[in-house]
Amino acid sequence: MSSRWIRGPLVFSNTTVQTAAGNVTCVNESVVIVKKGSSQITTVTLPSVLLTGQTVIVKDGKGDAATYPITVSPDGVTATTIDSKASHVINTAYGSVMFTWNGTEWGASTVPSAGAGAKNGATVTAVEGGNATVHQTKLTLASTPVTVANTTGASFGGVKLYDFPEGRLLVLGVTASLGFVWTGESIAAAGSGDYSLGTTITANATLDTTKVDLLPSTAMTDPAVLGVAAATTGALAASAQFDGTGTAKDLNLNIIIDDADVADGDSDTVLASGTITITWIWLGDY
Repeated sequence: MSSRWIRGPLVFSNTTVQTAAGNVTCVNESVVIVKKGSSQITTVTLPSVLLTGQTVIVKDGKGDAATYPITVSPDGVTATTIDSKASHVINTAYGSVMFTWNGTEWGASTVPSAGAGAKNGATVTAVEGGNATVHQTKLTLASTPVTVANTTGASFGGVKLYDFPEGRLLVLGVTASLGFVWTGESIAAAGSGDYSLGTTITANATLDTTKVDLLPSTAMTDPAVLGVAAATTGALAASAQFDGTGTAKDLNLNIIIDDADVADGDSDTVLASGTITITWIWLGDY
């Protein structure tokens, strides 16, 4: 998995997410996220081909570095020290450290926790890129359940997918490609509906205001086939600021199923799968 980031006058690519056993030897990585399936101590070796100003961010993506620390070392040939030491140890849960080559050695600086939020739910995974200020979050949904219900009329419901860090945010853009499945539910097999992304969960059958402030109401594939609505895409039309200084903002998936496709009083589960990409800037907290 890769991305591109501009760091000063230099462009580096490649975000590596280490999920398998073993250590990491960097080549041109700008971000290394250690998120192994099996907990263990890890060594990350910084690149050997160096340019002044080059940076590498190493993050504990699993949250177990307090028990299984991450040791970051120079390559041992081109560079031999980090802040005059042989290595740097990340030993705090979800800790992130930026390493910068100054022409003589690597320098280490802690990346503030505001550089990432937190995904919500076992069926949601998050890959974070960027730094503590300019950030991109890619969420992958794997049959994420959303309960939709009604008394009369259309069915509606929502689920939280992501917590942004506390502070003021500038969301530069949001894109989504999501498909939906309701096989085995009481929703019509050729039914239809709409979805949106917002900072609040819908409490009625209308997608508007803060229920659509991260992605406008987007029609599902119409009609679905045998209870499966193939992926459709949507995008936030313009950048927007959000004040999360008192209470951190959330990203929620909201769904409406059309009145004609669901019986009054029914409660059903819609499974959402696909990807959501949010590009955002943390403007600070006060």
